[in-house]
Amino acid sequence: MIGHQRRYGMLINLDRCIGCYACQVTCKAEYDIPFGTFRCRVETYRSGRYPHVRKFFLPRLCNHCDNAPCIESCEEKALFKNQDGVVIINNTRCTGCGICYEKCPYNAIEINQFTGQAEKCDFCYNRVIKRLSPVCVQSCMGKAIMFGDINDEKSEIAIALK
Repeated sequence: MIGHQRRYGMLINLDRCIGCYACQVTCKAEYDIPFGTFRCRVETYRSGRYPHVRKFFLPRLCNHCDNAPCIESCEEKALFKNQDGVVIINNTRCTGCGICYEKCPYNAIEINQFTGQAEKCDFCYNRVIKRLSPVCVQSCMGKAIMFGDINDEKSEIAIALK
């Protein structure tokens, strides 16, 4: 589709997530994220009572909100939404005040203990502009993570969302 406004999105099929943590590990490796800090975190949940116990995994990342509270709250104007709908941190402006961390309803922002700056998923935007998949999508063994332009009616993600 030529001339349409791109809007990237990610869809995670929890029924396919096997809890291998590959998304979390490859993200940390790709961006040299220190121990204790995450851009992508896999959480484990259990429900039910014995003998009917169910365990499931929930990969947690930035949701790139339409009206992102982190952007609205950032007094340094270090967070912004780019032309493709991706919430990005401008590290030259981030002072590490932590307001974005406090305002994120999804706990998707953390403060890097070594740089003192905010860290969050940016859909591996530096890879996406080179037409590569985010590392979490590429490494997902269960093929649970789908990424693409949700405004492209022919894309796999747009079709799945319908």
